[in-house]
Amino acid sequence: MAKYNDKVLKSIFISPKPICEDDNSSEIFTKEGNEDINNALKDNKRFYISGILTNLGSETGLYYLMSEDKLDKLFMNYHDNLNMKPGSGENYKTKGAGYGFWASIMTSKSFSDMDCNYENLTKSDAECLVIRGQFDYLSLKNTVLYRDKINNSTLILIDGMGHCVEEKYESIISKNIISFLKNGTTINKPYEE
Repeated sequence: MAKYNDKVLKSIFISPKPICEDDNSSEIFTKEGNEDINNALKDNKRFYISGILTNLGSETGLYYLMSEDKLDKLFMNYHDNLNMKPGSGENYKTKGAGYGFWASIMTSKSFSDMDCNYENLTKSDAECLVIRGQFDYLSLKNTVLYRDKINNSTLILIDGMGHCVEEKYESIISKNIISFLKNGTTINKPYEE
């Protein structure tokens, strides 16, 4: 959207990470999310150290130290220990969908290398829908930046949902997306704060 703002008609974000990795204007995670992530990292020290090694040096070095299959298992073990609804009183865990260590680490690494250009986003005429779960471990302030930095954007909250789209929320999310795509409105009331 920032690079090709005249080519995007509509966009939809569900439980998005920060627009810009280097924007420190708000916390990335909720307090409960931070606590859960730190606990999961403590229980998965090999994954944590592998991530540090990858970010500090050459990716190929780590690849020779440990097979991709072993690295993927480290990542999946870490992922499967995360609570996707921290702060809800539930301990909701999801099994990973098969994506691995390199997809996670390299996506984050390339994301942090991107130029952050809010000014280009404000020039976009595209309509934008941002969907966030009530108990997402990513901070609300961070998600609000999407609404505030992207023109023509609407933010909606899904009561009871965490970071992942559980089956029981698929219908309401689908209805909001279809309404947004058809006529630019949502079923849920836009978040205004």
